[in-house]
Amino acid sequence: MAEWDRAGAVQPQNLEEFVVFLEKLRGSLKTNPEIWAHDSLDGFLEAWAAFLVDTRDSPRGPYRVGSGEPTWEHLAWMLLCAQVYE
Repeated sequence: MAEWDRAGAVQPQNLEEFVVFLEKLRGSLKTNPEIWAHDSLDGFLEAWAAFLVDTRDSPRGPYRVGSGEPTWEHLAWMLLCAQVYE
């Protein structure tokens, strides 16, 4: 299992680790709702889409690693960004 870094993010390498990441992300929403920019699924999905569009050409954006095919780690990273993106 990948280690959690200081930001509380995991770097999942497979489906099982991604599921653990999602469970921890959900727990974060329940225990620390103040760190979330959105309190509804609609707002969260809107932020995720906006983040992807706004960072599409950025070298630090979600596709910064190369092939354009997201990995489990990329998906986790995008979810964490959408958590606070406005």
